[in-house]
Order: sequence, then structure tokens, then C-alpha cells
Amino acid sequence: MKVPPVTMRALQMFTRGKARADIVSVASSSRVTSRAHVASDHDEEKPKPLALLCGWAACSEAPLKKYSKIYQQLGWEAHVFPGSIPLLWSHLLMYSSVNWRMRNVAVKEDNQPRDVIMHLFSSAPGFVLPCLLQAMSKHQTGLCLRGLVFDSSPTRISRDMIWVGARDRIESARVNPVLLGPPVAVTFAIDWLYNHLENTERRMHDVLSSPLVQSVPHLYLYSKADAVVRPSHIEKWKNYQLSRGVAVSSHVWDDSQHNKHFRKYPKEYTKLVQDFALGCVQ
Repeated sequence: MKVPPVTMRALQMFTRGKARADIVSVASSSRVTSRAHVASDHDEEKPKPLALLCGWAACSEAPLKKYSKIYQQLGWEAHVFPGSIPLLWSHLLMYSSVNWRMRNVAVKEDNQPRDVIMHLFSSAPGFVLPCLLQAMSKHQTGLCLRGLVFDSSPTRISRDMIWVGARDRIESARVNPVLLGPPVAVTFAIDWLYNHLENTERRMHDVLSSPLVQSVPHLYLYSKADAVVRPSHIEKWKNYQLSRGVAVSSHVWDDSQHNKHFRKYPKEYTKLVQDFALGCVQ
């Protein structure tokens, strides 16, 4: 039977239209699969969160690396920023050290944002944190601050704090006492430059009151037995941040000493920090 020209043309148009629709359907399906595949690849390639540990006055790298393991157990990267005595001479020296160490913080080539938790000890909010935030801004690292952990911190900058830090460093040193002369001399100089410490405290107040710091959750870990930092001072800061709408959590021990909560309660300390960190990035 001969098909009329008009009917044949309509059949051809229908066939072509159906084929085009099939192609579009396959292409769409292919795009969906591709998106899902890309999303899977993206998840696999998503940068690991970072933990930046900022040390107390007279702190070296070794004790901070013990805390790094808390985050490395989660599969995170951890970088340390010590507050050794020579760096306390000036804000410029501290910034130079922090800026140099920031080069070791790996950033993905595609500039994917990386979640960051900052772990601050004792006087770090005054000495190290301002320099760290400044260096992050300079390098445009794409780091996204997600939370702050305060260990025996924040604190008022005082002579007692400097002397305790120097004493702990001397007691832990395994070198000839004669070689400890320069650090002790520097400590005397820092004590003499007390006005510089007061400037550091003002800098700490400014950075802890900044919108960036107040936009993320805080965890305060401290002790009633701390002989260097009064619990009332930490609680004053904690209540201030609460009044500003900051999500604040805390844990207080009865008998652990300054910066030694992890040493006395390692399992409890680790769980508190890990739970907080995971809650901030999820």
C-alpha cells in the first residue's frame, strides 16, 4: 500500500522528532550521571580539614605536636605555631614566623575552601592569633574558620604568666644549664618590656571581639586549680561571647594545672576536642 506524501512527511517528522527526543533523553541521562560522578569525585577530593595549633608563651613545637595527634586521628592535617621566647619580642617577629609557617599549609589548586579549627593555648589569642589571621588574609589561602578551642585561655597577659612559661621551659630542657642563659636573659627583657605585653592584651581583646571570631563556635577548656589564669577571667570572656550570640561550650576540671589538662585527662580531653571539631565541620 502506497503511503500518501503528506502522511509520509508526517511520519518522517515524527520519526525525526522521536529520535531527537531520544538523543536529548540520553544526553540528559548522561549529564545526570556525569554530575553524580563529578560529585563523587569532588567528595573524594575534598580537602581535609585543618587544625592550626597556636602555642603559649615560651612554647616550642614538641608539646604542640602531641596535641596534633588529636586531630590526626580524625584524618585531618595539623600545623603548629609555637610562641617561643624570641618571638615575643615584637609583633613583627611573631608575624614573620607565622607568615613563614603559613607557606606549609597546603591549599588545593582549585581553591576549594578548607575547614579550619584553631586550637589556642593560654596567651596565644594575644600573641599568635592576630598574626595568624593576618597571614591567612595575606596568602588568600581559602581557609574557612569553623571553630575555636581555648585551652587555659584567653588570659590576661601578666608577668606571672611569662615567668611560669620560662620556668617550665627550663625544667623541661635537657641541655647544659649554661646554655639556658640567653632564654633567661630574654625573659628578663620581656618582663622589663611590660608595656609591650599590655599592648598585646589590647590586641587580643580586639581580635576576640572581631566579627570573624564571633561568627564561629567556641570551646573553653580550663581548670579551677590553674595558678596562672584565673577561672573567673576565662568565664568573663565566655559570658561576654555568649552575650554576643556566640555558640559557646565549655568544660572545667577541678585539679589540672595550666596547659596540662590533656596530660592529666588525655581520653576526656581528646573526646571533648574531637566531638567539638567534628560538630563544627559537619
